[in-house]
Amino acid sequence: MEEEGYDRNVVVLTQPKGYVKEKNKLMPLIHLSLKDYPLAIDAMAKRHLVYNHQVREVERKEKNGEVFVLRPPQALGIGRTEKDPNELRRVYELGRSEALKHLDEIRDFLSGKTEIKKEDMASRKKIRRHYHFIGTVQGVGFRFQAMMAADQLGLTGAEISINNLPAGAGVPFVHTHKKNEEIYIILSGKGSAVLDGEKVDFAAGDVIRVAPAVKRQFSAAADSPVSWACIQVRENSLEEYTAGDAVIG
Repeated sequence: MEEEGYDRNVVVLTQPKGYVKEKNKLMPLIHLSLKDYPLAIDAMAKRHLVYNHQVREVERKEKNGEVFVLRPPQALGIGRTEKDPNELRRVYELGRSEALKHLDEIRDFLSGKTEIKKEDMASRKKIRRHYHFIGTVQGVGFRFQAMMAADQLGLTGAEISINNLPAGAGVPFVHTHKKNEEIYIILSGKGSAVLDGEKVDFAAGDVIRVAPAVKRQFSAAADSPVSWACIQVRENSLEEYTAGDAVIG
């Protein structure tokens, strides 16, 4: 919603404050039953990590007044496949009651009566981090690693990730961006990219800039794996180059 320009959002959570999702205990069975679907296995294996990171991000935004969060006061005690109408009604009424309890606060938040705090990024702890992710790219795992890198490095205007493809493999879909351009720095190996229908070959040392609206899909060469760093930033956001922005001494 924030990407669409909305700066006051109400987030409804289904777990109480302090809940931490654990790793799926059925992963060994999932590996066997979904062995022909590695991307699904990868997504399910990382689901608890993605969920917990997203909750931390929601809590950070809640602290800054950027979102209003509704959550149950205690665990709902209901399964995700529950079909009993009485149980569904019980949980519905609990959620409705919680919303009514905070209705005036929600109105004040959405009307702009409550202040949105601007986080002082300079005050965040500086972290040096070497980030490397081995596995499928551009899926849930990729997005999670990129968010984690941005969060842990304290990035305020860019997203960065390291991506790897084995020989003969390719990103399974085409994508574009709304506002962000991407810079691909080929670290090792070779491959090709299809950019708006045009095939572009690349090898270690090459740098490719892709505009937001360009349709893109990357692949490794048949005889070589490939690794690249992807930096994503808002297009036309650079106001000063090093010569103009740097301060010596």
